This record gives sequence, structure tokens and C-alpha cells, in this order.
Amino acid sequence: MDDQRFDNLARSLARGGSRRGVLKGLFGVAAGALGIAVARPALAIPTPPPNPRARPAGATCVRSSNCASGVCDFQTRKCACPVETVACGGACVPPCKTGTLDPVTCACCVTGGGPCFDDGDCCSGVCDETTSTCIAAGSLVLGATCEFAADCTSGSCEGNVCCQADGASCAVGSDCCGGTCDPTSGICGDPVVTGCVTSTDCTDPNLPVCDPDTNVCVECIQVADCVTGEVCTANVCTVPCVGPAGFCTISADCCAPLVCSANFCTGTGT
Repeated sequence: MDDQRFDNLARSLARGGSRRGVLKGLFGVAAGALGIAVARPALAIPTPPPNPRARPAGATCVRSSNCASGVCDFQTRKCACPVETVACGGACVPPCKTGTLDPVTCACCVTGGGPCFDDGDCCSGVCDETTSTCIAAGSLVLGATCEFAADCTSGSCEGNVCCQADGASCAVGSDCCGGTCDPTSGICGDPVVTGCVTSTDCTDPNLPVCDPDTNVCVECIQVADCVTGEVCTANVCTVPCVGPAGFCTISADCCAPLVCSANFCTGTGT
């Protein structure tokens, strides 16, 4: 309150002035006090800088100010963590609602057999997305979802699926990267054609013809089944023998009992 206003209020009270005058004087005093408050705002208390020598959780302490967490366990004389936090890697972090706190990353993770969505959920190993559980690395079976070949028990990882290359053993098509498992051989890849493709593949004179429906060499039925110069006799392709006076190079060319003499079959054969 300034001197002039104080004097005016004192005179009003001394003269027994009207209630209005007294109130007016009091209002002036209050306004003056408010002006002083506005003119002189309270100074903010500065926040002390962090202690560069503050110790991590687990370090030895003698008072709470020694600790970065601000808590010293006086029973153990170790820096502790505040309530609802846990120590990890010298820091205080929130506890895991589910899973386990990884001591290396200080992140919450799931141990073997626990539920997961991807590999990052697992403390170690990989997430088997087929069963949505954490398993050891390199234990994904054929047909399981994978990210790297090292995730699979065997084979490789193609199209994010563990599979076997052509030539590897298989049980079903999903075991193979190409999607085909030969049921006869149990090998990944298209079935191998066995037997013959054409009659030239048939080397057994008793089975001279390649059956196009079964790719198997069979006996001849007609002359057309045999190569030029041969005839089908008793379902076997043979070269017809040469009769008397016929041209020959060896006696085998001649019908028995003819023999080849001077390039002609001679004797009594038919």
C-alpha cells in the first residue's frame, strides 16, 4: 500500500466516514496489493541438474542421493529401483506384464514354448508361425514358415517355407521347394520316366516294341512293330532267313540247314 492511500483510509476512519467511503478505501488498498503482486511475480525454483556421479541400480550406496534412481536400499547398501520398476542392465525399467525380461536387451520376451507372433517375441530361437510358439533355432520342420535356411531342420527356406531341393528325399509335395514329390522314388522333382520312350530304347530282341501307353518294352504283334528287314515271328522280331541260292555273307543268314558258300546259300534247307 502506498503512503497516499494509507493516509486517505486513516482519515476516513477517523472522521467516521460513510460505509461507502470506507469500502472504497479498502478496495484501493486491495488493488494496490494486487498491483504489487503482479509487478513482482514469484521466482521459479530452478531444477537441480542431474548428478553426473549418480550410481546405477545395484551399485554400492550410503545415501539415496548416490543413486540415479534416487533409492538406496539401506539393508543391502545397494542402489535399488523405485516401486513398480525392476533393475536391468544397471537401469530401472517397468516389469513385464507377460513373458520374461531379457537381461541383455532389457525388453520383455517369451521363453521356449511360449506364445509369439514373430521372432522378436522370443528370448532365443525363432517363432514357429505355424504353431505360434517359440522354438529353438534350426528346428522348423519341412512345410513350416521360415525366414532363413538356418531356421529349418533341413533343406532351405524358399518363399518363407522350409523345403527340400530337387533330388532330396520327401514324403509329400509340400516337402519340396518345387512342390512335386515322386511317390514312387520318394524324391523331390518330376517323376523319372523308366522303361522306354521309343522302340529304339528296347534292346531285348524278345521285347522289341515300346508301348506308348505304359513306356514298357513288349513283344511284337505285327511286322510293323519291327525294324526294316525284320519280321514278327511268334511275337519276336527276327531277320528272315535266306533260302537256297539266296545271297548270304555268313551261314547264319541261311535257313537251316543251308550254309553260306561263295555268298550263296546251298544245301537242302527250305
